[in-house]
Amino acid sequence: MLRLIPFLIFLILIGPIFAGLMHMFGPAFSHAPMLGIDKISLNAFFDFFNMPGIFISIWLSFWIGLVTTLISLLLVILFVAGFFGTRIYDVFSSVMRPVVAVPHAAAAFALAFLIMPSGFFIRLVSPELSGFSRPPDWLVTNDPMGFALLFGLVIKEIIFILLVVMVALAQVEKRYFKVAQTLGYGKIWGWLVTVFPKIYKQIRLPILAVIAYSTSVVDVALILGPNSPPTLAIKIIRLMNDADLSMRLVGAAAAVVQLMVTLLALLTWLIGEKIVAHFGKKLALSGFRLQKDFVLKLVGISGVGGAIFLIFLGLGFLAIWSVAGYWAFPDILPQNFSFNNWIKQSPQLIDVAFRAINIAFFASFISVILVLFMLENEYRRQIRLPKFGAVILYMPLMLPQVSFLFGLSILLLWFGIDGTISSVIFVHIIFVLPYVYLLLVDGFHGIDIRLLKVAKTFGKSNWRIFFSIRLPLLLRVILMGFALGFAISIAQYLPTLLIGAGRVPTITTEAVALASGGNRRLIGIYALVQSLIPFIIFALAAIIPALVWRNKEALK
Repeated sequence: MLRLIPFLIFLILIGPIFAGLMHMFGPAFSHAPMLGIDKISLNAFFDFFNMPGIFISIWLSFWIGLVTTLISLLLVILFVAGFFGTRIYDVFSSVMRPVVAVPHAAAAFALAFLIMPSGFFIRLVSPELSGFSRPPDWLVTNDPMGFALLFGLVIKEIIFILLVVMVALAQVEKRYFKVAQTLGYGKIWGWLVTVFPKIYKQIRLPILAVIAYSTSVVDVALILGPNSPPTLAIKIIRLMNDADLSMRLVGAAAAVVQLMVTLLALLTWLIGEKIVAHFGKKLALSGFRLQKDFVLKLVGISGVGGAIFLIFLGLGFLAIWSVAGYWAFPDILPQNFSFNNWIKQSPQLIDVAFRAINIAFFASFISVILVLFMLENEYRRQIRLPKFGAVILYMPLMLPQVSFLFGLSILLLWFGIDGTISSVIFVHIIFVLPYVYLLLVDGFHGIDIRLLKVAKTFGKSNWRIFFSIRLPLLLRVILMGFALGFAISIAQYLPTLLIGAGRVPTITTEAVALASGGNRRLIGIYALVQSLIPFIIFALAAIIPALVWRNKEALK
């Protein structure tokens, strides 16, 4: 039965993507029998490219996706290379874990409340110094160049890339960290020459996933902008929701273009890899050592530390807004506090939060079970996931969601299973499972195999060994994988909105919907709850192993 698990996972991941793409490509080329149109043509593409500002939307999606990934990766590399093995690195890695649980939408709200013209940073400057007695007329969020969106994505992707790098570093032999320094290299350059090439092979697919996400993000773009024109993904959402059904064909064409834009961004990155590797190799062979790298270390720690600090500070500001009474500009704090909004919103808040928890629990639980069985199959057959398998595993993350979710929603509508919690859970698994695998794979295969062989010599069956030895040893890793999957599921906006057909509201869909309303107190409440739910799960994932193994120091 275990041998069927990889094929089951393949069907779960690839089946919906393929079906969704097929049901998107048809309408894109004007083949839509449900609308009485079945003649293949390029009219939808012509109508799309004739729309005002569309090329700006395409350019925004392209450059923001690439630059977000580049900046985030560079800052993480400079930090890790400069501080790996130090007390600062350990502190940052511990502080970072709660930030991993913060959904992108909540982080975007947190940043918006800090940098907007009436936000916390402006309030810190007294009217005597700034001359502002009212919020300045600055277009900070929703700026047409998309810098606010870029900033918001960078501070969140830094955390994700740092997590991926930390997981990859656990597989690198310690001697590589010392070789370059003994030859007189600076810490950063020596790390780049000896360690980075080894871990980049492991983090490449997650990096490509960051590019795909950043080129097609919806929830963060709805919160931070730009609006006129918006990014391509937002344009697609508007076209698909247009009352004129013929605009669905244009929206389908736009979704195909979004797929091409993302693929072009991925191709650009892969070409950039070759160029950087070529010149990096030449530079390494030239004897360049970069012994004075204090400035680079400062840039790295400022970038990573700044991202963590801004998210925590923004969440604190959201918490204040959630209980704020009258709060005039430029007062730093409100004149009074009130829990009336929490009380008024509690019935709806409990409803959407419970629904989100329900979906996230089952999506994460099923993903963990499938991944564990797949890894057990790898162990018993003495094989590891090939590169092709890894590409398939990460494919849902490397394709823009808008390129296939609309088509998938149409397919589910035909089968009459759209708008149900079970269909939403199924689609969440598509995006949760790759992250769970990323966190579990190294821990699973890192168990001392001698323990398993000893059990085998005592006549224990494979399943007995799996349940009585392997799972207890992996308790902490399994719970952290579940917590990460839970956080990923909680953060899913577009899959919940489209596959749920608007009938499965969760804390995330409601929070993003509030972005257009401007009620900061309600936004503060929903964004705060959206962050607290996965944070509690991460906390439990850290506490439970310590309690279960309180008498076994090595297993805590």
